[in-house]
Amino acid sequence: MRRYLAALALVVIPTAGSAWHNQGHMMVAEVAWQHMNSGARCRAIWLLNSDKEYARGVQNPTGIAWRKALFVNAATWPDRIKANNSGFHDDSVHSPNAALNVGLGDKLRHKYWHYADFEVPNTGAHPVPAVNALERIKLLTQAVSDPATAKALKAYDLAWLLHLVGDVHQPLHMANQFGPMFSGGNDAGGNGIPVDYPGFEELHGFWDGAPGDAGNTSVLKVAIQAADLLPAPAAADAAVSNVDTWGQESYDLAVHQVYVPPVMLQSAATVTPTADYVKNAQAISRARVALAGVRLANLLNSALIWPKAGCH
Repeated sequence: MRRYLAALALVVIPTAGSAWHNQGHMMVAEVAWQHMNSGARCRAIWLLNSDKEYARGVQNPTGIAWRKALFVNAATWPDRIKANNSGFHDDSVHSPNAALNVGLGDKLRHKYWHYADFEVPNTGAHPVPAVNALERIKLLTQAVSDPATAKALKAYDLAWLLHLVGDVHQPLHMANQFGPMFSGGNDAGGNGIPVDYPGFEELHGFWDGAPGDAGNTSVLKVAIQAADLLPAPAAADAAVSNVDTWGQESYDLAVHQVYVPPVMLQSAATVTPTADYVKNAQAISRARVALAGVRLANLLNSALIWPKAGCH
């Protein structure tokens, strides 16, 4: 497996519509890795190393242990399967099988697992679908925690958990504007709002890249270095384990920090972020990444406790 990982370095390109770009998701996973206990780390690698699928697009620069490389890269796996050559296919939240958790065998991208878009402003006219990122975290955590869950499904659910905990800490994955001024009737969590800012085309992508956006073959190394410089979140905030609270925090940030001037509510006009807006977005995003990482570690330290020979 070590040789396999070392051979797979490639150019990493941010995926439109993902929460945090690859660097941000890797930063979340690196923070989690630093706060996980040895038993949780061992079980996580035992799972992720069970199928080469979770090493899709992996990088392993000199000086980074392959176990960490596998874990940190796996946080981007649910975005990597969106590629046309991934062998995975689109499906819909309205599919009768949308809520199923069957593992790699379904070959579905489950794009609707990445978000839980609550209405801005909240009128009650557009409820969040029953299958959403918050609901998935609860379901997948339960499956990973259960000793009776098959190893293959545990591995699949773990890869999604590494990603989704990061997703729900991105404000625009918990918020959505509705209205006829947006193509499709809503702004798709900011994807329908253009921005005039170097390297980004829409508001959602701008916030995805706010923690850092190294889209190149050194992104793993850059992400680890950047994550290790993040200030630690307050202990009381890090200890919050209620998944719905995580989502509410992100929604509140979207309302009070994202959809604010120069962003105009109920408008699809191009936004030119001011220096103050950019600075605030970067500070909020890095704080959310750090918080997501510690909370992910807490979740995995509690969930990955079933017996496994060789773990300690």
